[in-house]
Amino acid sequence: MGSRSIEVFEHLISNAPQVKIYALIGNGFVPNSLGKINGFLVLSKEDASDIKFDIYSPKEMFPYLGEGDFLLMLGFSRGFFPKVLSGDEGEFADTSFALAQIDKVCLEGIPTVSMDDLWEFLLKRVPEYPALLNCGLCGFKSCKEYLRRAVEGKNVKCLSNHAFLSVNRKIVDMNPFIINQLKVLVKAYLSTLKGIDTEKMKELHIKLEFE
Repeated sequence: MGSRSIEVFEHLISNAPQVKIYALIGNGFVPNSLGKINGFLVLSKEDASDIKFDIYSPKEMFPYLGEGDFLLMLGFSRGFFPKVLSGDEGEFADTSFALAQIDKVCLEGIPTVSMDDLWEFLLKRVPEYPALLNCGLCGFKSCKEYLRRAVEGKNVKCLSNHAFLSVNRKIVDMNPFIINQLKVLVKAYLSTLKGIDTEKMKELHIKLEFE
């Protein structure tokens, strides 16, 4: 976020290490070079402004974007997810989830990283994004608190990640018992279908429409 966001974004996608990168772009901007991006989704400013990132995880809203090692986001200043700040100090209203600042932003308490060292920093410091279930399995009362501790450098892990239920585009909270029961039931049903090895199954995405 900030006046240099596009510059930082293009540097990252042009100089990426051997990792899978997907991008979610929220201001209608399409970069001149796609660099090493494996896939991307561009939203208009209007569509992006309607998204409530305190309810939806970007990876879960657009599942194929979650297949990579990194999901880069451009054009989203709000929402709690790890941020790299770029630009002038006066531009940033909220620095709660800032992992780092680029070069000479000079915000107190936030690590300063050069563009050349940014990938190395991200590979070591980007936390696992929470499942936004507020289940408490990580030891914190909310996913917001979990992520705040993560960007502070705490060693955290989201135990409920990749388990969520959305009905009419609204996330439905599930406790650990329900999550486990759903996994058991889904495996039982899928085991009756040909060509599916439920023992090797790591992830499932399904969408059903009801008239």
